Amino acid sequence: MKNILIQFWMLLPILFFGQSDFQISGEIQSLNEGQFVYLIQNAKVDSAKVSDKKFVFNGKVEEPTLAYLNTEKSSKNVKGFYVSEENIKIVGDDFTDFSIEGSQINKDYESYTKSLDSIKQNIAVIKAGFDAMTEAEQKDPETLKKMGEQLNEAFQDQMNVRKNFMASRPKSMYSLMILKSMTGASTLDNFAIPTFNTFDESVKNSTMGKNYLLYTETIRGLSIGSQMPDFSLPDTLRNLIALNSLRGNYVLVDFWASWCGPCRKENPFIVEAYNLYKAKNFTVFSVSFDYPAKKAEWMQAIHKDKLTQWYHVSELTGFKTEIARIANIKSIPVNYLIDPEGKIIASNLRGEELLIKMKEILN
Repeated sequence: MKNILIQFWMLLPILFFGQSDFQISGEIQSLNEGQFVYLIQNAKVDSAKVSDKKFVFNGKVEEPTLAYLNTEKSSKNVKGFYVSEENIKIVGDDFTDFSIEGSQINKDYESYTKSLDSIKQNIAVIKAGFDAMTEAEQKDPETLKKMGEQLNEAFQDQMNVRKNFMASRPKSMYSLMILKSMTGASTLDNFAIPTFNTFDESVKNSTMGKNYLLYTETIRGLSIGSQMPDFSLPDTLRNLIALNSLRGNYVLVDFWASWCGPCRKENPFIVEAYNLYKAKNFTVFSVSFDYPAKKAEWMQAIHKDKLTQWYHVSELTGFKTEIARIANIKSIPVNYLIDPEGKIIASNLRGEELLIKMKEILN
């Protein structure tokens, strides 16, 4: 164990579940003989050589993981799909649009995203209308109230789509993935666990189902009002910094990585919150899940996103760090806001939610 002070967390049962094999075979018409195709999963990149416009990837996966195929080591401007314990075939003209054969989770994923298209378009129209207003109109209370009501209605529509999808597809692994994204301390007993119990036994007894139950126990342990476990990690100069050394401050413990697009999108809000409240004993403890030999990318992201004002730590081992295991973090971004005594007062604050919460606490 590397410099982690686990406290009572050592008493939690930690379960390990095996990985399953997958195979991806593809035939893409735009590929050239001898060209390389890259499979991108988070920061992991694998490659396969093209022969007669065909390629094959074999590997192992613990639970369904979002992935991309490209002729470059980039997930930009290509279609995403899920890798799971299936043998799937990908056929198409290029990697921006292709069909997937032999994968139920990808059929469900495409069905779900299509059901949200009209709602996302509606939200985009609402936001575009606001952006087109004059500054005076944007500050008008009635205008803000109307826009808030429209957005709340759209977000409720999104929630209904998610609930209806899970109710109609109890055998779908993607239903479990939707549920996990909706699971938090406030929804655990009145929504998350009851919904999980409606799923088919094949889902509940799967590796992902067992991991989900472990995740809910972690959420329960890291619920609002509980103590954040202390841990120590090296900073950018390899000096150990303990989370408990920041006692006396409000601290946002932010788990992120330079390669994580959603994490990088949250950074401007964190910067804004820091600048507004740093004089009121607020700071940030950023824990990077960057990978070995990626220190340069980590440092570049810190400087590019203007994050240099606060604490940055990482073992540069990706998710293979003790605090990720203790908190059962398998995807990012994740964050916890703790008070000066180290108690959790909020978690997974996104965008403006962080600013609203800090204003509520410190203004």
